[in-house]
Amino acid sequence: TDWEYNELVSVVIIRDPMDRLLAKDATIDGKGIYGDSTKGRSAQEWWTYANSRFTNNYALRVLSSSRKELDGENTDPRFVQKAKELLKRVTFVLDQACLDESIREFANIMNLTSDAPVHADLKRVHKPARERIGNDTLYEHLLRRNRRDIEVYEWSKKLALVNCSAIEDR
Repeated sequence: TDWEYNELVSVVIIRDPMDRLLAKDATIDGKGIYGDSTKGRSAQEWWTYANSRFTNNYALRVLSSSRKELDGENTDPRFVQKAKELLKRVTFVLDQACLDESIREFANIMNLTSDAPVHADLKRVHKPARERIGNDTLYEHLLRRNRRDIEVYEWSKKLALVNCSAIEDR
């Protein structure tokens, strides 16, 4: 991609890594190896899932164009720098935490129309990740394992078109 092409409009949607790793986790592998979180996952199934490739700095791997699996909490910080370098080149960064507002603002800037909620199913309220996991030790393990992904997400919120925390504070 020629990121410097003056007519290129690029968009990336960022998401809280802990929420992302729980998205569709009930059916992530299609084989039931990790159990079904909607029906109650056993402790062993949770730990197997928590140590799978599906919970290993996903966004960081994609944004840094890594061809290999990252190393969980020991992932080299150079991958963080590569991801940040790419995100700085993107025209619009939208945060899924306030996706409707972000898309409305994007549409306004691009002179597009957007009068309805764009992603209404995001209005489903999920319990916080810690509650959904239901095990503090496992939750803390996932935080450590995804610390580089979390670092990039927290940093990228400064680039977001809409400051979601300002909306949530109202």
